[in-house]
Amino acid sequence: MLLPFSFLYWLGVELRNWFFDIGVLPTTGVAVPVISIGNLSTGGTGKTPLTEYVGEILILRKKKVAILSRGYGRKTSGYLLVSDGSGMIATVEDAGDEPFQIARRLQAASVIVHENRVKGAQRAIEELKPDVLVLDDGFQHRYLGRNVNAVLVTAEEITTTQFLLPAGNRREPLRSLRRADVIVVTKCRDLQHFETARKILQARVSVPISGFRLLPYGLRKASSNELVNRQAVNGKTAITFSGIGSPGSLRSSAEEFGLSVVKNFQYADHHWYSAEDLRSLRSAYEAAKPDFVVTTAKDIVRMSQKTQVHTDFLTKTPVYVLEVRPSFLSGEDVLIDLLDRVAA
Repeated sequence: MLLPFSFLYWLGVELRNWFFDIGVLPTTGVAVPVISIGNLSTGGTGKTPLTEYVGEILILRKKKVAILSRGYGRKTSGYLLVSDGSGMIATVEDAGDEPFQIARRLQAASVIVHENRVKGAQRAIEELKPDVLVLDDGFQHRYLGRNVNAVLVTAEEITTTQFLLPAGNRREPLRSLRRADVIVVTKCRDLQHFETARKILQARVSVPISGFRLLPYGLRKASSNELVNRQAVNGKTAITFSGIGSPGSLRSSAEEFGLSVVKNFQYADHHWYSAEDLRSLRSAYEAAKPDFVVTTAKDIVRMSQKTQVHTDFLTKTPVYVLEVRPSFLSGEDVLIDLLDRVAA
């Protein structure tokens, strides 16, 4: 029933992109190189881990990095400095969960949020003097010029039929990938899964293609940051809970890590945990008595509000964060070469 509305949405997207292509809608360049990390769908592609990966590569090359995000779900508006590269300045409620998570992970980078990407970039460049600007979730935000368009698509959305909003969760059709400088295929089960997706893409666009899967590599205790060795968790039981764009991915990653998941709680993306949510999770823990209660890095920052309810839950319950990182199956050199050329 929603397909006619998806057709109307497609018309609007095509018209908007055409206006940008012919210059009716303006694109504003800025004084430093801009690397955009984006996707075709509404979420769940691994965009935040790739943003962190790109930031780490640039920092290792001694670049002063600023990361600009919209700050989805935050309680503020306008320009906000989340981190200045030497410490956190904003709270998770004011910054939004993803920028706050990125700032905690990339402590040497500045992180800024602004719903107007052009104004945010201009002010960040003026005040922070970065060598390079990384634009988080920037593919559709064409008002700000960019030197690199890295676009993520999951292997599943390439190998199966997907619809545009509102019938599906795709924001743009596959043909929009022609604007990309590199396509990054994510959530590949293995190399064969990646190769299947790559062949489909190569028949549609002439763009370099990389591919990775998110590899779970460690459990970190939320209350103490203590890391647990993988061998110590093999075969142990766990309850998992998450509010992310790809609801089933945490359970899959936990099982790949060696945990036996006895119950999985799934919430909406960017979900803020209430006292009732925490009571339900605590009750499930007391009933099942698992060895671990496991969540994601993005979820744990939404629980760092320092209210007594959240503090009590994290203190009394063995909550652990499953750490993941991109593990490239193919084309990592293509992405790194792009970064090196732009940020040289």
